[in-house]
Amino acid sequence: MQKERELKRKQLQAKKEAEAQARLLVLKEERERALKAKQEEEMIERHVVEIRKEMHEKRLQDEEQRK
Repeated sequence: MQKERELKRKQLQAKKEAEAQARLLVLKEERERALKAKQEEEMIERHVVEIRKEMHEKRLQDEEQRK
């Protein structure tokens, strides 16, 4: 009886530890995904800024040519 309770207690503890490890892994993956998404958004924003700058410069060149 004592051994059975001890075994169940150990199994429960092992299950709790496994669940805790799984939660930590999920959190780590979510943080990594969020960081990657943020980096991609920043890269896109830099590209948009670059395109706007090129468009502005082209517009200025076109205006100069019309004069």
